[in-house]
Amino acid sequence: HLQMTNPKLNLEECRKKKNISQKQLAKKLHISQGYISEIEQGLKSPTIRMLYRIANTLEICPHMLLSGTIYCKRNNCTMEDLRNESSNL
Repeated sequence: HLQMTNPKLNLEECRKKKNISQKQLAKKLHISQGYISEIEQGLKSPTIRMLYRIANTLEICPHMLLSGTIYCKRNNCTMEDLRNESSNL
């Protein structure tokens, strides 16, 4: 049978680019630092809702956290860009 592994997110890289520690991010999200660490190590996978909360807190598009090829209309789009786009629909 096929064994599934948790895909590793780019959380550590994105978090460090924003100069925010695991502890600071965890505090802003009201979750444990250990959970952030487990996500970064690929031991845990966040829910889609948590992925969006993390991205919102880091002020990045959720796709920036995902490994692999995911296309976005623009490079380096922010949550503000997404909010503006959705309000124009």
